[in-house]
Amino acid sequence: MMGRMIPLLLAALLFPSSVVEAEVPLLKPDELNSKASHIVAGQVQAVYETTETDGDWQSIDAVAEIRVSAVEKGTGIKPGGVVYARYSQRRWTGEGNPGPHSRGTDGVSQGEYVRAHLKQDAGVFEVLMPNGFVSIDQEEAPDNSTAEDAAARELAAVQGTWFRTVKTDQGEFTFMKEHAGHTTSLVITDAKGQLVEEKHSKFELSTDGPVRIFTFSDNIFVAGPNRGRVAPAPQSYIYRVVGDTFYEIRGLLKEDKDGINAFTWKRAKE
Repeated sequence: MMGRMIPLLLAALLFPSSVVEAEVPLLKPDELNSKASHIVAGQVQAVYETTETDGDWQSIDAVAEIRVSAVEKGTGIKPGGVVYARYSQRRWTGEGNPGPHSRGTDGVSQGEYVRAHLKQDAGVFEVLMPNGFVSIDQEEAPDNSTAEDAAARELAAVQGTWFRTVKTDQGEFTFMKEHAGHTTSLVITDAKGQLVEEKHSKFELSTDGPVRIFTFSDNIFVAGPNRGRVAPAPQSYIYRVVGDTFYEIRGLLKEDKDGINAFTWKRAKE
């Protein structure tokens, strides 16, 4: 299972695990279906964990971020959306047999395709113990979202503020860009935090087969040595967003004549 730093929006979902001293029996398929208020199929995008140690025991509280492909039961969740499913585990780290105890809910891993049996409580989705996650083949999680849903997901993924640093003979510079809607503001500052350059542009997202393409145009320089310059011609590059990382790769498209360059941007924390 892959642990990651917990975003603020998930902090409220994670809570100290309760200790249960008897093993919880596995739920049969008909029990899973009847007890669940919601059943979704999809791919696990990330797993967020907190761990507390008490002697020879570890209590793990986790949230699985699931990109929903199909909704099999329940309302309020749409294909193409994301659901955060909360569960807990308990692990014995000592020697010998700890005796009867609950291990909590069987977990999942990033990239896994699952059918999640959930119980909604006060707006929070809890995974049914102990086997509310059922591993499935990718074919069992068909993507029922529309092209419009996919486009909205891609646009949402690039939104926000991103930064990267560049070291040169003249010192270190910070590049900070903000995507808001279909516009970009890029600010470059030096090691002292002084403004070096600022420009604004518009962008559109598209795909060519499995490749994601970021196209920006109408570059307007509003500060720095190029102030007042306008570059309306569009420029494109391949991109991908994975979690809090934005990958920008230039030079691989057919019309590119320059060399290949790859840049990595990190999402700025709120």
